[in-house]
Amino acid sequence: MFVDGKSKDPSEISSDGRFLLYRRTGDRTGNDIWIVALDGDRTPRLLAGTPFDENSASFSPDGKAIIYASDESGESEVYVMRIDGAGGKMLVSNGGGSFPRWRRDGREILYLGPDNTIMSVPLTGDGAAMQAGPPRALFQVPLQPGPSSPFDVTADGERFLVNVALPSQTPMALRMIVNWPALLGTAK
Repeated sequence: MFVDGKSKDPSEISSDGRFLLYRRTGDRTGNDIWIVALDGDRTPRLLAGTPFDENSASFSPDGKAIIYASDESGESEVYVMRIDGAGGKMLVSNGGGSFPRWRRDGREILYLGPDNTIMSVPLTGDGAAMQAGPPRALFQVPLQPGPSSPFDVTADGERFLVNVALPSQTPMALRMIVNWPALLGTAK
């Protein structure tokens, strides 16, 4: 058990089950992304930490990299970086982005643009030679706000599950009950 008095929110366990990725709220650094091994030396290690907020971290399918959102540029943007720190971080969004997701083969990153558009970024290369193509808009959705990611994607990247706001199909009604104690049979 790791206790330091700071708020920690687990994000994900790597596909090989070796590491836990979590968000930790710091005193002066906002939300940061940390990693800890689940076997052996369990000393937590900071992966992404700035005076700003880093959120929504996720392991690549091979467990060698992470994606996350950070507002260090003044707006939320999506970054990718290797967990060994080689090569630094790479900006993959353009004009804002949050809630990043990997396609299961690791060749595409999907994220939510600031106008509720699901965006796609193709990846080429591997390891430190990884490169991101230009972001491409896929579709816009009327999202339902919530505490976690508003969408997920299937392994092949062809279908999406999206938490959308649907218009109510039932008209709003107001019911007023007068003299309700009489209905309980206790009125005197």
